[in-house]
Amino acid sequence: MSDILTYLQDYGDNTFSDRPFGIADNFCLSALSYFDVSPVGDRISGGSSMTIKEMVNSLDLSKVETRGLVSFPVVFLQLMAESTRFGDTLVSDYTEIMDAERDCQFAAFRYTMSDGAAYFAFRGTDSSIVGWKEDFLLACGETAAQRSAVRWLEHAVKGVRRHRACYVGGHSKGGNLAVYAGAYCNDETFERITAVYSNDGPGLCRDYTPDERIERVRPLVVKTVPEYSIVGMLFPDGIPFRIVKSTGKGSYQHDIFTWQLAQDARPDYSDAIDKDAARINTAFRNWIDGEDMDHRAAFIDNIFAAMAKEDTKTLAGGTSFDGWERIFFTVAKKRGIWSTVGNLVKSFIKAFTDKDSDDYIRMTGLITGCGMIIIGFLILLLSDVAFMVVGAGISLLVFILMISRLIHNAHRELPKGNKAILLTADVAVTVIVPFLSFSASNLEAASAALLGVALFAYGVYCFVFLLRDRGNHLTAFRAFAAIGNGLAIFGLPLAFSPYYLIATGMNIVLLGFLHIYATHK
Repeated sequence: MSDILTYLQDYGDNTFSDRPFGIADNFCLSALSYFDVSPVGDRISGGSSMTIKEMVNSLDLSKVETRGLVSFPVVFLQLMAESTRFGDTLVSDYTEIMDAERDCQFAAFRYTMSDGAAYFAFRGTDSSIVGWKEDFLLACGETAAQRSAVRWLEHAVKGVRRHRACYVGGHSKGGNLAVYAGAYCNDETFERITAVYSNDGPGLCRDYTPDERIERVRPLVVKTVPEYSIVGMLFPDGIPFRIVKSTGKGSYQHDIFTWQLAQDARPDYSDAIDKDAARINTAFRNWIDGEDMDHRAAFIDNIFAAMAKEDTKTLAGGTSFDGWERIFFTVAKKRGIWSTVGNLVKSFIKAFTDKDSDDYIRMTGLITGCGMIIIGFLILLLSDVAFMVVGAGISLLVFILMISRLIHNAHRELPKGNKAILLTADVAVTVIVPFLSFSASNLEAASAALLGVALFAYGVYCFVFLLRDRGNHLTAFRAFAAIGNGLAIFGLPLAFSPYYLIATGMNIVLLGFLHIYATHK
């Protein structure tokens, strides 16, 4: 297996006559567009051009930066410049726009190879706040960068000789711009396009992209995403894609330098998107589908307006912890976006709480087991006052919940008789709970009864699990230990001996660990 660095080492001596342009070449050129070449910008724009070798030799490689979220290895520039395959490739039509007023971050290059074919590369998102806001705005309508991509491509194609291959591509947002430019460019330009490469780029948002535009460009698109793809799965537009294996962890698979190539220099393809990434994608998709574009736009404008007040320029720095705290509270004061934020949270909760999934079972098992361990240690360490502490906490929680329920029911539209009965019951419970809590003996009795019921119920749950042939000897032990402990609590007087409390606490701690083990094995 290899990556694009290894590809340059293995095939850098091949000309395009020896080895035709392939998807790995697209990876290399879309990655090259991320490097900051502004020091020589005047020599590759406005009708001027220079080879990749000349461009790299003109840059101070000790200071060259990557205009992206991660730093790409400088050795990549050296390999590109020294290779027979890319060294004599001409770089031209360089354009870079950073306009905060128009929410536009845009950069593009034309690479004309030794055989006369051209690759039109769009840069992806950099670390600037302008760039990130524009990414969010993809969910709200056509962006300034998309309009710029169409105009730039229509102009840049004119510089390529007729009957020469024209490839359009980019990584991340650059992939989206490539597909968008192919979908919306004029017919004369479209007829010149050989292929459009989207390397983990977001799709075209169907809320504002007509189906005929997507269908127009679909046959030309070659889309590649890593197994843990988030960016490339945004705005599914029906354009097919293939999944490449990556050495990155989680979201770092977005880095094109982690993508793996097989021995024939083709991507080492995988069969499916990572299941955790799929859940995140589902959450975003549900949120976007459930919010109209006006709400999305208001949500985005409020967040980035708050950042602008802090004079935040990039995600990488320039804002203190206090600054991010002020940004959070500024956004939180905007009541108009509360429902949008709430829907986003609900989408993620729904996506990650599929009750039939192994992840959900493990998560709930961990939470339940940890809760049992905490209660067990509480009884062990605070045996004299453990039940009073637990009882007071439960009483306070019930009181708060009942107040909330009382307010909610008071605003419900119900028949007068039913509403009166419901409110009377709520008031009675709300008053009785704190009244009973005034007595220490009441607190202890309530806590002991609750603990006994909980242990007994847990034991029954384990016993039923065992009867369904889904348990083993550990399940049987959990069932009898919990049922026995619960019955013992009901059968003993209120004044528990310290030894019995210690035994109960140790039993609950053990049950907690066994519960976690049973749900994670």
